[in-house]
Amino acid sequence: MTTLPILAGGDPEQFAGAVAINDAGLIVGYSPSPTGRHAVLWSAAGVVQDLGTLGGSTSEAIDINSSGLVIGKSLIAGDAATHFFLWSTETGMQDLNTLLGEITSVVEINDAGQIIGTHIATGGASHAFLYTPGSGLRDLGTLGGATSAPTGLNNAGQVVGSSELADASTLKREAESQIRDEMATDRKYASLSQKVIAQAKTQAGRAKISQIERLVNKIPKEDAKLGGQRPEMVQSLNTAVQSQLFAARRLRLQRDQWLLRQTAYREYQRSVGASLLLLVKNQNSLEAIRTLEGPPPVLSPRPAPAAAGSARSRRRSRRRWPSTGRRRRPAPPPAPRAGGRTRAPRRRPRPSR
Repeated sequence: MTTLPILAGGDPEQFAGAVAINDAGLIVGYSPSPTGRHAVLWSAAGVVQDLGTLGGSTSEAIDINSSGLVIGKSLIAGDAATHFFLWSTETGMQDLNTLLGEITSVVEINDAGQIIGTHIATGGASHAFLYTPGSGLRDLGTLGGATSAPTGLNNAGQVVGSSELADASTLKREAESQIRDEMATDRKYASLSQKVIAQAKTQAGRAKISQIERLVNKIPKEDAKLGGQRPEMVQSLNTAVQSQLFAARRLRLQRDQWLLRQTAYREYQRSVGASLLLLVKNQNSLEAIRTLEGPPPVLSPRPAPAAAGSARSRRRSRRRWPSTGRRRRPAPPPAPRAGGRTRAPRRRPRPSR
């Protein structure tokens, strides 16, 4: 065991401390000095080197890598605040708060020059960070809680540390926020659907096919503005607008057919108009005829059948024609025969009774 020397002029009653060593045997820590505790570097031979401060009265080294890069903390001018530094033989002490922002701690540096620590993240919480030369500072986030902090770093850039977990109230707030966002999205899509469908119905009633086709082309653009979060609602909206487009095309076809038949219809209307007008004027009379209004018909009495008469009257009745009841015509006189004689007509024998 070897005793490490302190800075010249430092109070030997005050403590010095070594905090890290690299593979080359370089040691960093702190030592009392005439102006206060300072960050120091001990060589492998045991020679002590004062690394200085950022303008304040005290400083301390925290870690060193294989290249001799040293990280630590120091008071700034006037001892107004504590800042964190990166020291090298080429550049001396550099203020990391000036380079990287609001740093609250540095923990370790690896051989690639990567540094881990904590900083004030957006929102004011303390988060773990990883600084990579040439890439800048990266916030490592949390496990759902408010804060996180690193504890170790390897040469591959892998970081270990700790983080607060999300408590029930945080989870509840996040869930409520997501629900509000989802409801707001639903309202926006519902408003879009109502507006587009109302416009499509109006244009369909006017048979404005081109206007409805513009609405069909408008739907994907409006969906993109809302983030494309409701594909099922957009599909339903497209179906409804396509239905109105079909109705508009059918109405346009009917109107075109009417225009083609309009002249013939008007000519027919003029040809039958006078007859229809006369029919309307005589509607009451025609209705009265249909219902048989007016006095009832008078029927003449039927003659009674004749009583049985004499044989002579019966003979006369036989001589009447069967269908009309008229008497038979008398037989014509016999034609004269040769020699001036006439021949009487033959009489048919009467039927025997």
